[in-house]
Amino acid sequence: MIVRLSAGKTKSGGSLTRGGSAGDNRRMLRKDAKVELLRHVPLFERCSKRELQEIARIADELHLPAGRRLAAEGAPGHEFMIVVEGTAEVRRSGRKINLLGSGDFLG
Repeated sequence: MIVRLSAGKTKSGGSLTRGGSAGDNRRMLRKDAKVELLRHVPLFERCSKRELQEIARIADELHLPAGRRLAAEGAPGHEFMIVVEGTAEVRRSGRKINLLGSGDFLG
């Protein structure tokens, strides 16, 4: 599961593909769970609880199949994503350079 915030433009430094996970768990995060997840992202660590609640309210939850491309190398990005469950491979020039897991973020 990925939590996605669509906002300003960013530039991707590689391609990102959703990795595998055990089963297709379609649970939804409680609002307070989203707030806690956001609180641990450095970009949001100084936000008040009220600000975090507003961000959590507008964040989408995405349930994606393994192998789904989330971003493409060189393409402009428009989203900020947090990995909630599963993994995401980061590739540059087709070579795996990192593996993101629960709590990791990009965008």
